Amino acid sequence: MVDKQKSEKYQTFVKKGADIVKLFPWPAEYEMDKFLSPDFTSLDLICFACNGCPLGINIPNYDDIR
Repeated sequence: MVDKQKSEKYQTFVKKGADIVKLFPWPAEYEMDKFLSPDFTSLDLICFACNGCPLGINIPNYDDIR
């Protein structure tokens, strides 16, 4: 189930992402030439029936790390 309120709050960070990246404590050469803003949606898990925990995927937008 999509948490619309939380998703809106996180979208604020996504919109400001290019400005936030400039504040990181490392040289700009370590960043990509163009900031690729992620598609962010906050989900709440209502029911999950199995013997394992659901895992989220968090892959950075850096090709050399990926």
